[in-house]
Amino acid sequence: MTLHSPALLKKSDQPYLTFRTSESTAPVGPVEVELFEFKGRPWTLTAIAPSGNYSGKFRIDGGLYRPLAIIDAPDMKYPCVHVEDGIVFVYGSSEDHSRISMMRSTDLVNWTAPVVVFTATAGMGFYNTSVAKHTMSGKYRMMVETTDPSYPANHFVVHLLGATNPAEWTMLPPVFKNDSYVNCPVVRYVGDTLYMLYMALLEGNHTTVAARSIDHGVTWSVGFGADGQTAALFPSVGEGNNNSDATICEFGGETFLIYGRGNQESWLECTSAVYPGTMKQFFEQFFPAFTIGNLLPAMTGDTVSGVTISASGMLATTAFHPWKAADRAPSTFWHSPNVDTFPCWWRVDFETPKSVVSYSIKCRAGFPAQGPKNCVLQGFDGAAWVTLDARSGQTYQDGVAKKFILAGASAPCTAFRLVIDSNVEGSVNVSIGEIEIHGY
Repeated sequence: MTLHSPALLKKSDQPYLTFRTSESTAPVGPVEVELFEFKGRPWTLTAIAPSGNYSGKFRIDGGLYRPLAIIDAPDMKYPCVHVEDGIVFVYGSSEDHSRISMMRSTDLVNWTAPVVVFTATAGMGFYNTSVAKHTMSGKYRMMVETTDPSYPANHFVVHLLGATNPAEWTMLPPVFKNDSYVNCPVVRYVGDTLYMLYMALLEGNHTTVAARSIDHGVTWSVGFGADGQTAALFPSVGEGNNNSDATICEFGGETFLIYGRGNQESWLECTSAVYPGTMKQFFEQFFPAFTIGNLLPAMTGDTVSGVTISASGMLATTAFHPWKAADRAPSTFWHSPNVDTFPCWWRVDFETPKSVVSYSIKCRAGFPAQGPKNCVLQGFDGAAWVTLDARSGQTYQDGVAKKFILAGASAPCTAFRLVIDSNVEGSVNVSIGEIEIHGY
């Protein structure tokens, strides 16, 4: 994978805000700028943080449309903005990262005092937040960058909060993504679809990636465009290794972004970019309209139409060959060797990378207890096997395919394998009548 930004995205060569350059001795400041539309005009809200320390004040800027406004925001950091019915809501996390507060205004000058709308559980810390509302259902969704003791190996994970009242929030399951580094979320509803930009560490770069959800944030898919390599923001030459902390707004039929570039250590600054299309068009380019179906043809041998199937082994005779688990015939099956020790695996290789969204397993007819009890689906990303889905304690009905849905579409992979640790009945016999791999 060689990532790049969208071809039509025009990045500015000028900084919007500079927090530290390689010549400066000042500490790196936070890249906390929110871009939003209010009363038909674009505005920004910036956290004032001299020398990298939050001052408890935010600044409102609006180009030629306004005088500068400085607003008091005691005990609020990492701000986000949500606009609704002529009201501007600003959310931010507390100095000790244990609370999220909200303040609001109808004129950008006069603001209510901050009120706490959510308090973290013990040991959890809050940082960046972002809020969006689904107009038809009235559901609010907040994505929160957190440090979470439930995931001690990760720098950050992103949690989902829900509300029907912008001042009363509840944490919803699950975490968006359990990777080593996921942060800086920004969410926007476009029609019924909830989109998110978030920062991930990819190819050694702090990269902004697009994700979407059609069920209000419960499940997500991650998008890299038709070529599988287009990230929402990927560092260009001269931008260091950082394109993070993005904010996004549509105005006048175009989509504007402000984001941080640099390396988050010796230099850091905000800059801007414009996409010549609506926010809907901007997001949809990362999720091309593919037809999702079974990626496996009706197999008649090891390799058919560029698809190759193999396994860790098979029972003595070729009647139980691995490809028999994908031949669409109800009476045939793959059977692992009786002398095999766990784990055993069943694998499919493709000539071109594929993204998987779900898979199904139908056990050998008459032997549902020989189906996988504990197993994982893994994809080969070109360098290593990556776990895409894990299941435990599974049971099966005779003659019925059991479907497993991934949390989101996988990154494109050239191979996938089902690694089985045990079968239902507790013996060494694993037999599968049919496997389907669904994706594009």
